[in-house]
Amino acid sequence: MPNDDIASCSLTAVKVPEGIHGGDLIRQLRNKYRIEVAGGQEHLRGKIIRISHMGYVHESDMLLTLTALRNALKDLGWH
Repeated sequence: MPNDDIASCSLTAVKVPEGIHGGDLIRQLRNKYRIEVAGGQEHLRGKIIRISHMGYVHESDMLLTLTALRNALKDLGWH
């Protein structure tokens, strides 16, 4: 959990595991699971994904997203 002075109430950045490219993960989430996330910018491109939780987001939305993330990572060979 991040320190309160750097935490965001609107966005969570997730480091993509070694051996997986963030772009591949984003495409898998979008195409197979219908989940939209954003990639990293500049030097973080391909290394992180960004999950937004701005506006009306229910706990079940985040659970669905995290489940899809776990499954997409497995689809891409992460153990």
